[in-house]
Amino acid sequence: MQLRSGLEINGQNNKINMEISIIELSFSGKSNVLILWGQNDGDDCFLLDNNQKICGFLSRNNIIHYLNNGDTLINPFSNVVLGTHKPLASIEKISYSFKEIEEIILKNTHIEEIGAEDGGYLIEVYNLISDYFYQINNKECLLLRKNENMEMFFDYCYYKYFWKQGDEWLELEKKISGFNYSEFSEVYKELLNFFYRSIKIY
Repeated sequence: MQLRSGLEINGQNNKINMEISIIELSFSGKSNVLILWGQNDGDDCFLLDNNQKICGFLSRNNIIHYLNNGDTLINPFSNVVLGTHKPLASIEKISYSFKEIEEIILKNTHIEEIGAEDGGYLIEVYNLISDYFYQINNKECLLLRKNENMEMFFDYCYYKYFWKQGDEWLELEKKISGFNYSEFSEVYKELLNFFYRSIKIY
């Protein structure tokens, strides 16, 4: 997944060439959490601890302190490279609101009610959390991603708002009447909750 901003980091010893983004997540009734997302040779990943939990932080200083003093980090992140790279402290944040996602899902009851802006936001967050499922190879979440209603929803948004409409769109239109919005929303929220529970604050 290509995020909107990043930082190129080149490691001298371990030859890391990674684009790093700080992502700020907001949750209803909770403090905002910062996490690190990176792209290395086409692989998207999060900064994880040794238990494959996403490392969450309440400030940039907490990030730097952890990188300088924390346990060995799962590759391809390097605590030596990241912890000593000063621009990390000033990199622009990318923000996502889980509360807003829940509001988008709740305020609609049919797939046709989702507009381009809301559809694009659901897709972006969905792609973000899916990077984690692939990174840890969570088979349960990866299977949920293949739910018929999940696939139909994102195909619908892509073809209606972002991609050129052709034969695939005509075939999809025939299936839309069978779309179950309730099941889609439940699966989406289940994936969101799994991602949320996988964040450990440091």
